[in-house]
Amino acid sequence: MVLFKPFPRIAIASAFMAGLAGCSPPTSKLEALAKNGMIQETAPIKADASILIDAPLPRVWKLISDIDHWPAWQPAITRAVLHGPLATESRFDWKGGGISVESRLMLVKPLKAISWTGRAMGLKAIHVWTFATDPSGRVLVRTRESMDGFPITLLYPSSRMQENDAHWLARLKQAAEAH
Repeated sequence: MVLFKPFPRIAIASAFMAGLAGCSPPTSKLEALAKNGMIQETAPIKADASILIDAPLPRVWKLISDIDHWPAWQPAITRAVLHGPLATESRFDWKGGGISVESRLMLVKPLKAISWTGRAMGLKAIHVWTFATDPSGRVLVRTRESMDGFPITLLYPSSRMQENDAHWLARLKQAAEAH
């Protein structure tokens, strides 16, 4: 979940209250989807973006999987802390765009895929990343994300999530190709 632009206070309060009211799917459903490398296709907010990176797959994987060091290459993220090993069920906390997010790794397939769920202000999200090498040796990185929780559609449209995910990919490409 990437929320780069801070929300007005009233919007934050509304989103929090809606989350408390149970307006989004149960966390267990989202976790099951994320464990299978899937997003919530019925979510009101979704994004799907990809990029080709001219760098070795292990370097690209290291940048995404080294959660504690996300702020070094992703300036929109000001804090990221993994609590435990890089493994399914491990929790991590991070802050992006002034929003604190509690996340849990749901799928970790080294050099192939990683996914997590995230919660912030009553919102629930799934973020899935996949990695593949093309015949020329470049790495195709695809990220898919979904978010649910009323009134998120009024505050954060899919187009903004798409834009933010494209920025994440561009920063990843820049960091991976800089070495």
